[in-house]
Amino acid sequence: MSHLTRRRMLLGFGAMAGAGVLAACAAATPAPAAGGAEEEAPAPAATEVPEIVGRPAPAGVAKTIKLSVWGDITDMQIYSGIADDFHKEQDEIGVELEQWIGSYYEKMQTQIAGGVEPDLIYVQGWRWQPFAERNVIRSFNEFIDADLPDYMTDVWSDAARPQTDMDGKTYMAVSDGGAMVMVCAREPFERAGLDFPPDPNWTIEEFTETVQALTGTFDGVEQWGFQAQGGYERLAPFIRLNGALEWDQIVNPRKANFDDPAVTKEIQLWVGDFVNEYKASPTPAMMQGGANTIQTGNVAIIYEGPWFLARMWGPSAAREGGTPFEVAPVPRGSAGSICNGFRHGHAMSARTPEPAACWELLKFIGSDVGQRHVSLGGRQPNSGRRIEEMWGPIVEESYNFTTSSAFASGWDTGTVHVISGAELQMNNEAIGPALDSVINGRRTAEEAFAEANLDIQAMLDDYWSELEG
Repeated sequence: MSHLTRRRMLLGFGAMAGAGVLAACAAATPAPAAGGAEEEAPAPAATEVPEIVGRPAPAGVAKTIKLSVWGDITDMQIYSGIADDFHKEQDEIGVELEQWIGSYYEKMQTQIAGGVEPDLIYVQGWRWQPFAERNVIRSFNEFIDADLPDYMTDVWSDAARPQTDMDGKTYMAVSDGGAMVMVCAREPFERAGLDFPPDPNWTIEEFTETVQALTGTFDGVEQWGFQAQGGYERLAPFIRLNGALEWDQIVNPRKANFDDPAVTKEIQLWVGDFVNEYKASPTPAMMQGGANTIQTGNVAIIYEGPWFLARMWGPSAAREGGTPFEVAPVPRGSAGSICNGFRHGHAMSARTPEPAACWELLKFIGSDVGQRHVSLGGRQPNSGRRIEEMWGPIVEESYNFTTSSAFASGWDTGTVHVISGAELQMNNEAIGPALDSVINGRRTAEEAFAEANLDIQAMLDDYWSELEG
């Protein structure tokens, strides 16, 4: 296996001011999903060109700011509403929207290479760092120091900083995100005679007992307590619940610790044992074709984010009539309750001729008016306070549940899997295949990662060697 192919590709585009870095980002990634969309808008076939949908700025404005929009229909609705209200508030700055449908990062690469990227670029909190390394984007520090509104002071929380800052500078303004929770279906709990919703302060041990008690045949229905998933991005918080850490540090790690017994113990539980030892989760084969999932009513619990709610209830529900549910925090370990807390937002092009106007637009996006558009569009707003006060009432009414506060608490304690220029290669070539072998019962976590950690470390070493020359 070659560990250098991807990195050499990136560095080979150095003369294009980081365009090659974006090629790394063009690979499939979890989208900053909204409404019922869980993943990134489908990538086009290799022969297709990503579709661009534009919305021009009003005529007669003194300055125009171009802003990129993620490729989901909900996102265009959100930012069209924000732009309309921004134009009502002032008439000097116009907003031009450009939505890239299909391979979002591929289009970004093309625009940066051509020197025509938007002034404000929508990015994911674990994907912008290579752009900053090559001065494709600029920091917001001068604006934050001089003109930070009170309503944005909680946007850059301690939990957000790993996804917004690098080397003491802030490069991403958070506009939305997704904290993840345990989604719990009512019917399996009632069939098994268990209290519903579960105790929000449950521990890992109590969770394990609960999912085992939920598993079996009740009232003639075969059901499972937990819908286990093997992807690393979602697994990372569970690895860390009892204090283990699979890297020396989450941001720009230099050492992989996936073979640490404390790490493999957690991987074995969450990826392997619930499926193969306790039989408390359907296997991947059992779920093929959409069978035996929480949406079909015979799985009790799944770890999911706000984008999943529309699959449970409402006109887009996977099951006719919907599946009644509540949500609960991730169970507590010795390190507390930890979940994924993905942040998404905007980076400013280093080449924009109007940085001050960009900041005015970012302040408006971060205001209550802007964040209400975000909330009405189904995305979570940019702070735990707004999730609880603004977004919670909207989604509780739309999706018929009462426990949205779990999302707010998750936002404040949320983490990200890893931030590294080698992340995609490590995940695709080593971490992912090892996890697949564990969830399918072919190997234990200890066996799988004794081998995989060597590959992960080699990729990290090659990344740093080539980056530092």
